[in-house]
Amino acid sequence: MKFFLSLILLPGLCFAQSDDPISIPPVEQVVAYLYQNHNLTEAVFITQKAWQMSHSFASDAQLSEQWQDVLETNLPDLTRFPTVDSHALLGQMLILNAASMNLDDWRITDLDPQPAVDLNAHQLSPTQQFTTYVNLHHHWQTLFAQLKHPINWFQIDGLPDSSQPSESMDLLQVIQTAQSDDPMSIRLGRNDRALTPLQVALLRQQWHRQHHDPLAFFYDWVNIYQIVEFRTQLFTAKEQLAFTQLIEQSQVWWQAQETLSQEIDQQLSATLQLLFIQLPEKFKNPDHINPSLNRLIIKTQLDLDDPNGYLNHPLRSEAQKQLAVCLDISDETPPFPDTPIDQQQFLSCVTEWAQWGSQNARQSALAGQPMAIDGTLAWHRVLQMPFFQSINYFYHGPANQCDQPVEAVVVRPHGDQDAHLGHSSGPITVLPGWWSRC
Repeated sequence: MKFFLSLILLPGLCFAQSDDPISIPPVEQVVAYLYQNHNLTEAVFITQKAWQMSHSFASDAQLSEQWQDVLETNLPDLTRFPTVDSHALLGQMLILNAASMNLDDWRITDLDPQPAVDLNAHQLSPTQQFTTYVNLHHHWQTLFAQLKHPINWFQIDGLPDSSQPSESMDLLQVIQTAQSDDPMSIRLGRNDRALTPLQVALLRQQWHRQHHDPLAFFYDWVNIYQIVEFRTQLFTAKEQLAFTQLIEQSQVWWQAQETLSQEIDQQLSATLQLLFIQLPEKFKNPDHINPSLNRLIIKTQLDLDDPNGYLNHPLRSEAQKQLAVCLDISDETPPFPDTPIDQQQFLSCVTEWAQWGSQNARQSALAGQPMAIDGTLAWHRVLQMPFFQSINYFYHGPANQCDQPVEAVVVRPHGDQDAHLGHSSGPITVLPGWWSRC
């Protein structure tokens, strides 16, 4: 009786609400439709909504109306996906500056893999959107395979014919695709396997090359180099040849962007040219490491001239002591080893350490004085500080009202010589005479 009443009162729970359920089209047709008729942002949005609606208990009528609204939604396209792998940067910093860390130890460190993109998330970052876009076939294949009841609301008019079967793209095919000037969707529409981080990075550099974005292109190749550096598998002869051809192609394109890259940061070209030279060396010897290049990468991405000094700064000694507590009690101590704490206790200890760090991060010694910026000289002084010691200044903002003139912030090439100040300035210059906008 209760079950019968639930079917009457909760029609959304009745999965078979239609005498003629809509058949699910082939994945290849759905993905081809998205690639051909929607920009990247819309294709990811539609995929997210389909994933979320497939788990909904709303009625078919409600879901059908919502689905048509989703298909008709117009969203601005994203074309820039600059990606900085902070985890890899940390590894490079520790290998260079920590006596207890080397390349082999970092490779075998037991860390959880990168989390998969959560399509149920309210909002995806640009990098996550790109990763979802190049894996559309995989996401839709997974969605259809996990369905537990008919989705009678799912209907797309004008699906293209797709007679070509699916295939699993290997690394060689991705490298060859990354060399092409054709849209990557031509091959991706048939790929039925989730792409690895290296494959995604290779396709991302192709995207940014096609969209003439040298800064994002630079970040992509740094990411590619980092992935290869921490990789343990050897490349096949065909993969090495294709990779070398892609590097040569990228060198030619980068040289054509020399003027634009110099306007962004004068260190980019030197770093990327050295990277292009060193990357093939890692094909021959996976253990090859170039400390000079890694220092340049750290400097361009974190603006740290001395990573060792940053890590061993006296102001961070207390943070190191707090972390050492968790590390010490998680290891056995010879010659009479105690049982180390379990994983949950360790995670709890590290969580408390992170909370302690967050509470103390805004101390003036670490993040600068909690005062507003007032005047041209104050702007110059703050902008010349290490980035982490200017946090409190920017948090409090300029000491001006809406009706008072403030200094203009003008973007300049990083590393450009400032004759007025007599030293090399950062990527920002302050000029007087600009009126604030509130």
